[in-house]
Amino acid sequence: MNITEFNGVSFGYGKNTVLKNFSLTIKKGEFAAVLGKNGSGKSTFARLINGLLTPDSGSVFTCGFNTSDERLIYEIRRRASFVFQNPDDGIVSAVVEDEAAFTAENLGTEPAVIRSRVDGALKRTGLYEKRLALTSSLSGGEKQRLAIASALVSEPELLILDEPTSMLDPEGRRDFFDLLKRLISDGITAVLVTHDMEAAAHAGRCIVIDGGAVSFDGPPKTLFSDRELLEKYSLRAPEMQRVADELKKRGVTIPDGMFDPHTTAEYLINTLFS
Repeated sequence: MNITEFNGVSFGYGKNTVLKNFSLTIKKGEFAAVLGKNGSGKSTFARLINGLLTPDSGSVFTCGFNTSDERLIYEIRRRASFVFQNPDDGIVSAVVEDEAAFTAENLGTEPAVIRSRVDGALKRTGLYEKRLALTSSLSGGEKQRLAIASALVSEPELLILDEPTSMLDPEGRRDFFDLLKRLISDGITAVLVTHDMEAAAHAGRCIVIDGGAVSFDGPPKTLFSDRELLEKYSLRAPEMQRVADELKKRGVTIPDGMFDPHTTAEYLINTLFS
């Protein structure tokens, strides 16, 4: 089943065409990372998914609904939640549990249902013990998890994440991806827009947008192991891929697609010192 489907979509800002005759599908349960240079159209693509923008021509269907149909926009945004780069930009409530409830309230969810869902979402994101805390007291990573909790209260099928780790420290990034992987294992689809190749390496699929079109669509290990592809799209391999390349030059055998530092370290220890 396709969670979102772009059919010949064109979109521009004034005379600047960003996407032209753009077609792409993302299936339910996928974790896709969307990459590209500044101005390539990746953030525009993300905003078209849940109707924050609508196509100039062509069509976008998300969760089976046409995003250009204004009558369906609340249902689309309930099912496809957008998590922005800076969580501070989206926080409107002083207390954590009130913030978690805000989006669902705006979408018209029944109050009794919201109460139960808020508790569940805060537990899933590790924030239940801070449900009565001030949002201003949270760390950057906790605020990003709160943004996800707020989205989860609406029980979305799809999370659209626009550069969600750019303001997080290494520990916050690890916590974020641990959470995201748990949500995906529970059946949520995720679309991650990022400049960060370490973040993209967590995905099962990388989509490179260049010149308003899909220029690459495949697994991370295919993209990151091909220097010519990376240079073509002005991308760089994750740090661990570069380490692996150097090790291979020195005769150390290491599997392709091993991007996680902890996994790589464990493999090397077991291989070289066992």
